[in-house]
Amino acid sequence: AFQELESIFSKQPELIMSRFNCSYATILNLYETYGEELLNIHALSFYYYQAKAESGARQLEQMAARLKILKQLGYIYDYCLTEKGQFAKKIHGNELPLAELFGYGVLEDLSLDQLGVLALAAVFSPRANINKPELPKNVRYLETITTQAVRGIHRYEKKMGLNHFSKPFCYDLSVSLLLWVKKEPFSKIIEQLQIDEGEVIRYYRMSIQVLREMLETPASNQVKEKIRQAIYLINRDVIDAEAQLKKTA
Repeated sequence: AFQELESIFSKQPELIMSRFNCSYATILNLYETYGEELLNIHALSFYYYQAKAESGARQLEQMAARLKILKQLGYIYDYCLTEKGQFAKKIHGNELPLAELFGYGVLEDLSLDQLGVLALAAVFSPRANINKPELPKNVRYLETITTQAVRGIHRYEKKMGLNHFSKPFCYDLSVSLLLWVKKEPFSKIIEQLQIDEGEVIRYYRMSIQVLREMLETPASNQVKEKIRQAIYLINRDVIDAEAQLKKTA
């Protein structure tokens, strides 16, 4: 025991690195607290302290550009977050396209299956050389409206010179999810995919996280009820992380 303690205290401690990410959601949450002082606050952050001057200044420029986009797209008005801004601040990943759909009123008309597919498409990133399956009509509709939303955002991001654009929605796993919510065995679903089982499970769980974040937004009670049902249908068997942990305990 003494040798273990001696080893801990004698070793060089691990470096603490800032993970600060100037996403739209981060900016909206900071703006709600600091308002227009947001950009001045950045210079006091651990990231700015740790980063080289050039890197810190570059991130500050990106934050300023994203803040301008948020104002131009109606997420901030008269120094306050709009309802769309309140929605986007709760989503951590692809928040702007999802918030645009909320702003358009699209979420109200989606079925619980489509809400699950939408959340999965928001997080999924396909590998190269994987064939995309033929999509059913209700998913093609989602693909059309999300592509339009993302393209609109990309125009602003390109104009403002951002280094990273909002992620496109990818529907490669949507057919598998539709089968899953209809209680198709997971083993049969995997047989039809070119993706590892562990990767599919991870993406399904990530989609559940997006849906849970949407429950914290100003979405209507009707939409939230459909989201809860979608979570219930997706989060079962091998996808239910809590249940799997209890099995191995």
